Amino acid sequence: MLRVAREVGAAVLPVDVRLSPVEQHALLDRARPTVVIDAEGTRRVKGVAIDPEIALVIATSGTSGHPRLAELTMAALEAAITASASVIGARLKDRWLSCLPLAHIGGLLVVYRHLLLGAPITFRRRLSPAVVAATADARFTAMVPTQLVRLLNAEAVLSHFRTVIVGGSGMNTGLAIRAASAGVRAVHT
Repeated sequence: MLRVAREVGAAVLPVDVRLSPVEQHALLDRARPTVVIDAEGTRRVKGVAIDPEIALVIATSGTSGHPRLAELTMAALEAAITASASVIGARLKDRWLSCLPLAHIGGLLVVYRHLLLGAPITFRRRLSPAVVAATADARFTAMVPTQLVRLLNAEAVLSHFRTVIVGGSGMNTGLAIRAASAGVRAVHT
């Protein structure tokens, strides 16, 4: 779907399936899309056209209690992906482990890396030491600090990742030191 949206110049708003139906409906009411794709199929709805430069609308957690709808252009996405690939040394065809929800920017950026750089992806819904061990061919992953803490607590071997991108909330100095001591190159976004 992301590839088609990119080709036709449509913006995408991923909706977190973990939200309740009421929360999903409220998000769509605020975003006012013109097309909805869900389990029932694809349908046009009465919405508002968006600036054609916008490629992604993503609900942020925000501090107000209500997610804000951040709008990103394809140029911004491409710049972010290119810059981060340069900083972490990611090359074309380096495999990524995707373990974040695709309704969050960190998870979705892994998919955009695939689209823009050709990076293969292994998707895993749950992250555990066994999942990490089974995906030893992945060179990069993105996770939130809580996931990193849980993996370090479980003594998961993360050293096969050239870089673990950590975002979504702050990574304190103690966690950064702990990760480095375990052989993990953790880069905070």
